Amino acid sequence: TSHLSGVGVFVTLVPALLTGAASIALALCLMRKHTRLMFNTMVAASLALLGINIVILAVSGTISGVALAIILVVVLLVHVFFWYVVQRYIHFAGACIETAIHFLRRHPATLSLGLVSLLPAMGWTALVALCLYSVAQQLEDAPAADQSSLKAKQLFLAFSLYWTWQFIANAVHAAVAGAFASWYFYGTR
Repeated sequence: TSHLSGVGVFVTLVPALLTGAASIALALCLMRKHTRLMFNTMVAASLALLGINIVILAVSGTISGVALAIILVVVLLVHVFFWYVVQRYIHFAGACIETAIHFLRRHPATLSLGLVSLLPAMGWTALVALCLYSVAQQLEDAPAADQSSLKAKQLFLAFSLYWTWQFIANAVHAAVAGAFASWYFYGTR
């Protein structure tokens, strides 16, 4: 059954990644041509989904549901305020997207850098998961005196996972930002 679950994850993950990438590409293409319309459409869709969540939670009748609905009303109001404030900067955002798309057309390898960086990150995640599983197994059979050191190991492993993912993400960010800045300020030189 483990083989089937791996196939299930693959069958679910690959189409989701492809659909997400296609959606982002379509959104950027539309944002470049019709920045204001696309931005307003995305904000309206976000507000509609928030509104639906608010209604569902408010109708639930539970105290926690109503409290969460009230919190989401505040979130909705923050979204509306953000929409109002950003309206005068939409043309600038469109120009920034146009510049980024021009850069990506000239240097498409920068898109693959993010995907390639997932390989060491996923490898580290698998290694940490195995170590966490091992420590959890040891924790079940450990005497009370040893449990604090095992819990410290778990905390260290969780921290190392977070640290590694942040390091890789920031390294990719710095590399792409540096390449873009070099291209922007120095052109093809």
